[in-house]
Amino acid sequence: MSAVEPSPIALVLLAGDGGRVGVVEAGPPRGDKRSEAVDPALQDLLDCGLYSAGRVARAAARRLAALSMAKGRLLRPAPVDTVLTPAVDKEFDGLDEANSASAELGLALAILMRQHRCRRQVVAATGALSEGGPSDADFAAIPIKAVAGVDEKLAALGRFLEEHRGGPWSDGLVLATPALSMDGRPFLEAHAGAVASLEAAAKAVGSSVVVAPARSLNEAVKRLGPRPASHPKEWLARLGLGFGVLCGAMALTVAIWLSQPTDLRFGALKGPGGAEATTPLRTAYNHLDGDGAALPECRGRDGVLRVGWGEELTVLAEIGPTTAPAQAYEGIIVGVTEDGDAKLYPAALLPPEGRLARGGDGVVRFGGRIPITPPPRGDGDRQLKLFVLARKLRRYDYKQIEAELRDAMAAAPKDGRLNAASRVIADVSGASLEAVIVATPRVEGCVMVR
Repeated sequence: MSAVEPSPIALVLLAGDGGRVGVVEAGPPRGDKRSEAVDPALQDLLDCGLYSAGRVARAAARRLAALSMAKGRLLRPAPVDTVLTPAVDKEFDGLDEANSASAELGLALAILMRQHRCRRQVVAATGALSEGGPSDADFAAIPIKAVAGVDEKLAALGRFLEEHRGGPWSDGLVLATPALSMDGRPFLEAHAGAVASLEAAAKAVGSSVVVAPARSLNEAVKRLGPRPASHPKEWLARLGLGFGVLCGAMALTVAIWLSQPTDLRFGALKGPGGAEATTPLRTAYNHLDGDGAALPECRGRDGVLRVGWGEELTVLAEIGPTTAPAQAYEGIIVGVTEDGDAKLYPAALLPPEGRLARGGDGVVRFGGRIPITPPPRGDGDRQLKLFVLARKLRRYDYKQIEAELRDAMAAAPKDGRLNAASRVIADVSGASLEAVIVATPRVEGCVMVR
């Protein structure tokens, strides 16, 4: 007889009353059912205001590729079903379903910890999940969205660890969070003080907390140690490949490729001195032949790249190396300004030399030169943000992205427009990069030149 494995536990961090921590267990089905209209796997969440969050979490866990990579081997398939049960109902008193979105990440991770028999069986989490349909080619990523009230939630977790010493979370805890805060800054930067206080509180009771920001659900679950399958025969039996083993292997290869994050980064080109430098790079525009030469890099005291009006930014993006053809990817470069303007440069519409192409080293590259146009009013410095996006198979809806960027920036104060743009880009599925630029009428005051 095999030993009964303990049920995974999620500590979901919720807002209200100075923050609170709800304990939810993920266990096997029990067979009881309240109503035909209620999902039996989530029925226990009805009374604590988490049913809606549970539905989003369960759908996200199902969308996540059941076959992904862990140390080069396959993960175990999911159990038939998982029931989510609140361990202490009083922690959820007064919780409104409409305000439960920050529990979605924790509930999804509870399901996935059981699904993948993770080495860690306890996780703390706060974050909402983006809902996408099955047609989304990047469904395996499932972006994690920022939530409000983070500082009070971290404080509540510190109090919880002090009040519940000796629990299964006492041996060390991973706290899964969104990669970005509500204002568009990196999570650890935006909440540095609250994180430090939480770590100190955990240390005071002989425990520890590792804060693990993640852009996607796939990335978050990998921090919990999913176990590889014990033997290939287990997969053959469960998947029932039989005579369709070749087709199954092909489908498996595609599923694995889709489940892996897109390895996107800024590429390097030769700078003015001949040495390679990471893009974006300042480039002089030659109106006679349209060509340009790299200019010396200039950064202000804040470390931000400075570029002159009328110059260009040369951008090179790299994906991989990968065995997939360049046509399997879509890329786009986006520029936004603090004045609320947004311009999109799809890779397919770039000059031929800048379009998606796979080199002999297996790296897919795309890029181009982005003109820095003087503003219609004034001649002072302007802050810009440059984004590079890439994803697999599915094309971007350029008009929708541009409209969402303009609407978000129009609704934000001037000093918050670039962060508003970052939040829009963070919700677009796939991989993304960003760079902050200062456009200036005179490139001077450089404290770091290369």
